[in-house]
Amino acid sequence: MSDAMKLSLLVVLTELLTGCPPGGTGGPTATCPVDAAGHSTATSALIGGTTCPEWGCGTNSPTIGDGVVFDELDSSQTMADAHGIRIRSAILDDGTPVDLRVTRDRLSATRRTNRQPLTDDELKRLTITVVVNRNTGNLEFELRIEDINMQILSYWAGRREAVPAYLINARQTVPSPPGNFEHVCKITATSVTEPQWANADHYALIFSGDRYNPTTKTVQDAPANTTWFNLACAATAPAKMHLMRHTNAGAGTDRAYATTVGERNAMLKMFTADYCGDGVNAAADGTPYTVDGQPLLYGDSRNWYTPPPGVPAFQVSGSGTLTPAGTTMEALWTPGGAACVTTPRRVARSGVACRTRVIASCTPDQIAHWTASSHVISVNACPP
Repeated sequence: MSDAMKLSLLVVLTELLTGCPPGGTGGPTATCPVDAAGHSTATSALIGGTTCPEWGCGTNSPTIGDGVVFDELDSSQTMADAHGIRIRSAILDDGTPVDLRVTRDRLSATRRTNRQPLTDDELKRLTITVVVNRNTGNLEFELRIEDINMQILSYWAGRREAVPAYLINARQTVPSPPGNFEHVCKITATSVTEPQWANADHYALIFSGDRYNPTTKTVQDAPANTTWFNLACAATAPAKMHLMRHTNAGAGTDRAYATTVGERNAMLKMFTADYCGDGVNAAADGTPYTVDGQPLLYGDSRNWYTPPPGVPAFQVSGSGTLTPAGTTMEALWTPGGAACVTTPRRVARSGVACRTRVIASCTPDQIAHWTASSHVISVNACPP
């Protein structure tokens, strides 16, 4: 990791630990330190720039060492992802090879010798070896599941069903001698500003059925019988998508919470703060203007989402005003990005400069009738 990136992450983490979000000009109860544009001075200059990883500054994407970040893997152990990462083998501690499979949001495995399925305790005895293709020589890492927890996470939308959370560790084995195992989900303290992640800082969600493009910040249906699965650390956009049931896996076995690709893209644009939908840099679409742990209030047009304990609710009046006091309108969201933007969550309004279109501020009428034209609404809140 470069010195510039380390500094960026340090600044981001420092702000997260203070529990003080941007957007503090929203009302008389706002006490957060802000700059003249109404945004925290600590990180506003970092957002949307070239120093940010794919999903945004301070990203908590899975990292297996040596700066190797991954978001999805192929359970068939034959294909490499966009970062050149492929599962080479999955072997029990007694030497038995196994085949991996992800069904909705559950990881399972069967012994190749007799097709006997593994229990969750046996999954924790697996060593999954991944190979990273590099021009300077391949790297190899070992992944192990330390814990499978059914108590700390549940869906935020619809029925409050438990969601499996996986604590995964990794160590590099090639070319250097094996070192110590470390968490693949490293950033902590997201629960300071997002209490719904309490006790899940180092955990990841695993789910299949959706394919993400981190560059363009888009999602599409995975083909039937796909062997690709997502591995999303707590507080990342894909993890939030699943807990909001905006994934095929989150739709449920009865498809009661099935969403369209358009609805999922609108939700993803909101989580990543991809206002423009086309990016601001000619060479890179999908510029994110956010960080992990960013405090934000939001709702969906299906009215599935209910804020969990510790997360305030907001209301939109018939005149387009917001309550409680101190909340400010951010944006209304469509599959192509923001339909309108009033107060961006982390940058000055002038910083949202799109290449292909001009985004106006949200009018009271748009806000009052937001479900008629948008799938998602997002609102800034500053705590007293």
